[in-house]
Amino acid sequence: MNILCKIKKLFFSEKDMSIAETNAMDNLQTSILYEIGKAMSSSMTDKVKTHRLITEAVTMVLQVERSILLLKDESGTYLKAEAGSGIVSDEFLASLKVKLGEGLLGNVALKGEPKLVCAIDGEDEVIKKVTDKFKVDSLITAPLKVEGKILGVITADTKRSGEPFNSGDLKLLSVLANLAAVAEENAGLIEKLKDKASRLNALFEIGKALNSTLKLGDLLDLIIDRAIEVTNASSGSIMLSDKEEGILIIKSARGHSAEVMKNTRLKIGEGVTGWVAKKGKGLIVPDVTKDERYRSVNDKVMSELAVPMILEGELIGVINVDHYELNAFTCWDMETLSTLASAAVVALRNAELFQKLEVCTTSK
Repeated sequence: MNILCKIKKLFFSEKDMSIAETNAMDNLQTSILYEIGKAMSSSMTDKVKTHRLITEAVTMVLQVERSILLLKDESGTYLKAEAGSGIVSDEFLASLKVKLGEGLLGNVALKGEPKLVCAIDGEDEVIKKVTDKFKVDSLITAPLKVEGKILGVITADTKRSGEPFNSGDLKLLSVLANLAAVAEENAGLIEKLKDKASRLNALFEIGKALNSTLKLGDLLDLIIDRAIEVTNASSGSIMLSDKEEGILIIKSARGHSAEVMKNTRLKIGEGVTGWVAKKGKGLIVPDVTKDERYRSVNDKVMSELAVPMILEGELIGVINVDHYELNAFTCWDMETLSTLASAAVVALRNAELFQKLEVCTTSK
């Protein structure tokens, strides 16, 4: 027993010392939580840094060997590991994926209730992967919730002291999860604002570029290139309306073969593109394999976005972009592409008028 402990025993009872130590720990944790909140707020412009700070905060405050943060993917169907701290590798994190509602983590994300687990369920594949890898016999997990919305879950396992987890640990993890949820939501909002500003700037530049050429072929190529760029699509095409035949014909495309461009003809109302032409409104197809309207011209395509080009109530054509991943497009993508289509259709009409003028001039 060191000299400090002997002095403590002379002046304080064991009960007094226990209360004092508990209060000191509470004060320390409160201070740490305050600093963590500040740190998370300062890193909102960098989501990767925010994710790392969240897990580092958990391992530090709870004094655990590991913490893993899993967030919902864009489809909202799965949880994917975004960060981890402590004894865990990037390769291991990359292998973690949980379906919402399945197993311990999937149910916490679905129901929004924290859990303390002492007896590990051997049938839970994800938890078994963690326990087999790190010899874990108990863990705690809490949902990241903000304004009733669940963003994901965070886990902690194996206290460095060797003691079992208790209800206080679970409450503390829940507090950290709430802080993390706010930081994640704010980081997401900032990212969206930056993306919106970037797209608006891109649309401004596109508007200038569209007015820089009156050659129809060059203009069509420019439109589809920019459409793919602003929506981060994998491929795309512009189909113009042939009013006499009542069909849509590909006039420019990226990611499609020459044969597809030459032979693809769609009746108004046929396929996703034809439906958009008929209805005169945009459409997002998150999974083309589940949409009966879809007509496949590229086996790699998994999702699609199409918007009409309309001028003064008249259908000019349809801009169509595709992606090789599911759920690739958002409402903001459709709004951006619709804005591009509005600018493009005016530029196309100007190019057509210029062509007609050239023909008249040449024939005189």
